[in-house]
Amino acid sequence: MIKRYSHKEFEQIFSDENRFNNYLIIEEAVIEAYFKLGLIPEKDYEAIVKKPMLI
Repeated sequence: MIKRYSHKEFEQIFSDENRFNNYLIIEEAVIEAYFKLGLIPEKDYEAIVKKPMLI
């Protein structure tokens, strides 16, 4: 985004940090679905979910 044409709210919405935090939220939802389907073991699921998110 061109800095002089953007508002602070838009900068935050479209920032790299916000984008990557949204990716993490989606990835955690996918991991939870895989766990519920029995595709990954509970131990691995818990290890992934325990890691802190950047939000």
